[in-house]
Amino acid sequence: NGLNVTRHVELTGINILANQQIAVTLHNSCNNQTHHETHDYVIACDGANSTVRTLLDIPWQGRDYQLNFIVADIDLTTKLNSTSLHYFVTDHNFIIILPMQGQYTRVVICDPEISNLDGLNDIHCMTSYLNKHLPEPSQIKKIPWFSTANIYNRLAGTNQLGNVFLAGDAFHLFSPIGGMGMNTGVQDAFNLAWKLIHCIKNKAKT
Repeated sequence: NGLNVTRHVELTGINILANQQIAVTLHNSCNNQTHHETHDYVIACDGANSTVRTLLDIPWQGRDYQLNFIVADIDLTTKLNSTSLHYFVTDHNFIIILPMQGQYTRVVICDPEISNLDGLNDIHCMTSYLNKHLPEPSQIKKIPWFSTANIYNRLAGTNQLGNVFLAGDAFHLFSPIGGMGMNTGVQDAFNLAWKLIHCIKNKAKT
């Protein structure tokens, strides 16, 4: 609140100085200008392909599984119990049904036998696939949102180097099928923020 987000600016260099301040190089793609700044702290929330993590040579451990999954919001003619989560798991695939408030239901599908994940972004194909697994047949009226993603498990070697911190996907990646993917990243940043404020106000030690 009260701060402006600067857009079209990319971090292209970072260096931790002897006094623990952090020197950063920033490039503005709008005016093609580069400038330098120094800061007491830098929090890298720059995602799975974190530039900060890469420039500081922080190890990126773990692996990507050779699996993809689908996440979609659908409008079903038959509503499942809206107070329950529904898991359909076999030896080869899984489907998770997450009824939401309002008219939409979220589905998460992982099936290695589906060669074209984007093909399910079609009402007829998605209806046909789900009805092979749902306890009772249903029809899909529309699919307002559809996405695909990889399944992975990765963790940075550390989330702190001097006064540079990693948060969110820059620090850890895991399958979001538990529903905590982005939420965990937000929790990282919130937890770190109040602790840094205490340090800045000399209410705690770094």
